[in-house]
Amino acid sequence: MYAGRQLTCLVVALALGLAPLGGPARAEQILFDSFELPDVTGDTSTLPTGWTGTAGLSDYSGFDGDQAAGFHRAKYLETTTAILDTNLVADTAYVLTFKASNATGHNPDRWTVKAELWAGSNLVLTAERIPPDIQAVVSNSVRVSAGAPGIGEALKVCLETVQYQNHSGATYYFDDLKLHALLPPPRGMVLILF
Repeated sequence: MYAGRQLTCLVVALALGLAPLGGPARAEQILFDSFELPDVTGDTSTLPTGWTGTAGLSDYSGFDGDQAAGFHRAKYLETTTAILDTNLVADTAYVLTFKASNATGHNPDRWTVKAELWAGSNLVLTAERIPPDIQAVVSNSVRVSAGAPGIGEALKVCLETVQYQNHSGATYYFDDLKLHALLPPPRGMVLILF
C-alpha cells in the first residue's frame, strides 16, 4: 500500500506538468469617445465628460454624431479615470485611432494633430498626422513587451494640436477616439490526473 501511494504521488507529480491553457488572443475596446456629452451649441470651452484640459466641445457634425472635441490653436485634452480606468499590460498590442478634421481648410500644413497613450509618466504610443487632411483617420499601434517601462501603471490618453509655424490658428476637430488592446491568450494550469 505504501509503494502504491508513492507511485500515485509520482504519477501525480509528473502529471502536474501543468499544461498552460491556450487559445486565441482577445481584442478588447478599452476606450471609445464620440464627444457627444454634454450637449453643446457652437464652439465652447465645455469639457467633454471624463476629460480635463483646455479644449472644448463643438457642435461640429462633420463626423458621426452631432459633436466633436474642438481645438482652436494649441490646446489639449487628457482622459480621467472616469472614462479610462485600466493599467498597461505586458505582452499586449495597443491600437489608438481617431478622426481629425480641419473644418475650414486654414493652413493645415502648420499644425500637428495627435493622440498619445501614456502609462504613468511613460509615453507608450503616439498617433499623429502632419498635416491633417480636411478629414482624416489617424491610427498607430504598438506591442508592449514584458520588460517595457510603465507595466502596471494607469493608462491615459492625451489629445493635442501643436503649432509648428507662427500662425494665429485654425480649428481642428477630434472625434471617434478608440483605444483597443489585443490581450494575450489566457494563461492557467490544467491538472492532468491518470
